Amino acid sequence: MGIYLNPTNVMFQDTLNDMFYVDKTGLASFLNGAMGTPRKFVCVSRPRRFGKSVDADMLVAYYTKGADSRAQFAGLDVSRDPSFEKHLNAHDVIRIDAQRMILRGEGGIPGLPQTIAEKVIPEMRSAWPDAVPEGTCDLPEALELAFMAKGSGFVFVIDEWDCPMRLAEDDDGAQRRYLDFLRDLFKGAPYVEAAYMTGILPIRKYGMHSALNVFTEYSMTDPKRLANLTGFNADEVERLCERFGMSYGEMARWYDGYVLHVPPKSGPITNDTFGEPVHVYNPRSVAGAIANRAYSSYWTDTETYDALQRYIDIDFDGVAADLLAMLDGQRVPADVEGFANTMTDFRDKDDVYALLVHLGYLGYDAVERAVFVPNEEVRREFVNALRGGGRPALARLARESRE
Repeated sequence: MGIYLNPTNVMFQDTLNDMFYVDKTGLASFLNGAMGTPRKFVCVSRPRRFGKSVDADMLVAYYTKGADSRAQFAGLDVSRDPSFEKHLNAHDVIRIDAQRMILRGEGGIPGLPQTIAEKVIPEMRSAWPDAVPEGTCDLPEALELAFMAKGSGFVFVIDEWDCPMRLAEDDDGAQRRYLDFLRDLFKGAPYVEAAYMTGILPIRKYGMHSALNVFTEYSMTDPKRLANLTGFNADEVERLCERFGMSYGEMARWYDGYVLHVPPKSGPITNDTFGEPVHVYNPRSVAGAIANRAYSSYWTDTETYDALQRYIDIDFDGVAADLLAMLDGQRVPADVEGFANTMTDFRDKDDVYALLVHLGYLGYDAVERAVFVPNEEVRREFVNALRGGGRPALARLARESRE
């Protein structure tokens, strides 16, 4: 058992102890089915507080050799999967939290690749001293040596993978070095049994190509099969409301509005086939409303409105007027498919809207190809951002629109 190599299952146990726990272990079944195939590289992007870290902790608890998690998973969805026994606590897991690594390393974001290597390799050397000799400082090399010695690979779980993209948004060099490190770590690597990454942004693109094209991405604009497995869905929220005596209608007014589509399981697939719509809720907001017996802004309270205000002030082609229309309940056409997944390089207002969708400030209707303000919680955040910016007239109109 280590901090980074084969960590414990304590974090998932804390989640299980919560009275608001919702079973998302179907994600482990999904990843089991992808092991040993080109689909074993999975990147899930969702807004903050949508349950990404909880899912990562669950996967660590399920796969890690550093714990006995049978009792934790008894009765959960994955325990009914035929692959359950095969993978339960049967893998060497490497767990990396990019944000925490930045804080713990001396090199900051530019030195993140070195920090990761410096934290992980000593634990590998302790586990396989004959395979990973002293002086090994390259992480892919250390992994290859361990793989050859023990005859099996690793399951990688990387949380907040995009933290350098968000915190060093203007440092293109640091971003490229980090992406090059991840590409060297994963592309063509025989030691990867599965790799699961989570973040807010999809993988950064340079030019026309992704820097990590081995990964299949599951995002707010293209969730594929994982729409139901990150965040609470409508049925789960309705059951929680019934259990704790809350109004589901009011819960929906405050926190609904993120509609993702699950592809059909059978039948012909065409460009017009969007599949079943899934309404996804922010777990933090739902849990906050139930715990405090009050509907309020719980998700947006985790970040100041300055983060939103900066994007409002980027008034490409009438962004401010579009936002006012959205605050009035309208939907605005938007093309989010060409977004390069960057916090700073915008070609037009569609790129701004695409970023706001990934950040959770806008909802996206894939059928209508339009963006909108998803719910009351986010609506209030927009009004606060407008009040704090240099557009008092727009802020006044926004308040009047809400009334």
